[in-house]
Amino acid sequence: MITIVVLNCSTSWCQSRVSKGGVEPDTIPSTGVLEQTDTVVAIPISFIKIANSKMVELKYEKEINSNLIEVVKNDSLVISGLEYELNNCLENKEVEVKRIRKQRNIFIATTIGAALVSLLVLLK
Repeated sequence: MITIVVLNCSTSWCQSRVSKGGVEPDTIPSTGVLEQTDTVVAIPISFIKIANSKMVELKYEKEINSNLIEVVKNDSLVISGLEYELNNCLENKEVEVKRIRKQRNIFIATTIGAALVSLLVLLK
């Protein structure tokens, strides 16, 4: 940041000349070539209208783009929230499935054990 400020001051200082008469000094452009600024150019009004309409169009395009960026940010927040909820739901269902499988296995083992005990009782 400081380098930019120093470079800017150095460029401004190099381009200016102090005149002794108090008249505003000529400035030397960065290309080193003096340019005359008293040239008159005629620009048709139709070109100015076209340029103005393009500038207005660009302004609205920038507004639309900023609105679209905001919509995309909001949508991404909603999507990430839904993904988080979906992952939590899936994890809860996996835990529930494991619990139910464990209960089923315990029930099957108990049933087989009871059947074996009753078979042994009947055989004696």
